[in-house]
Amino acid sequence: PALAFTDQALEGVVGATMSSTGFVTFLDLTSVATAATAPLTAKPQVLNVSVAPEPRDIVWTNAHISSRSRERREQVANM
Repeated sequence: PALAFTDQALEGVVGATMSSTGFVTFLDLTSVATAATAPLTAKPQVLNVSVAPEPRDIVWTNAHISSRSRERREQVANM
């Protein structure tokens, strides 16, 4: 039921103009581990979840850049 709701909500925003980055704060390590490993949607590669870096390590002016654009920049930088 929760997965179906997530899929339905996601379909309403896929393709809309938005940031590809989001941050969620948890109160305990168990919640972090659960959220980082739980399947959030039945569609593969739609949502990529990972534990966030330290806030001081984030370049906040780049937070709005799409994941596709970021991957291309990384490829160019690694040439």
